[in-house]
Amino acid sequence: MHFAFVEHILHNHVCLIVFQGTHSTKTISEVSGTGRKPYNQKGTGRARHGTLRGPQFRGGATMHGPKPRSHAIKLQKKVRRLGLKIALSARTGEGKASFKL
Repeated sequence: MHFAFVEHILHNHVCLIVFQGTHSTKTISEVSGTGRKPYNQKGTGRARHGTLRGPQFRGGATMHGPKPRSHAIKLQKKVRRLGLKIALSARTGEGKASFKL
């Protein structure tokens, strides 16, 4: 088999295992804080704001931040089996694999 092909299949196999996808940031509805208006809508000369939990404020939300998700790659059954076969044959070639029947 071609080395780049084998390397690609093993990389896909490792990617199925490695990435957890547990990173997360808080959106505006998840940030703790009051729902009160910070100051009057009119008469202050400042920009209008409804809450201090928006992304432009310190301690506010993060817009479009990472959320927990699956990083799984769909692989065909034959490709998964081939990847396992390649990994096991490489381990047996090094003498590091032991099979108990």
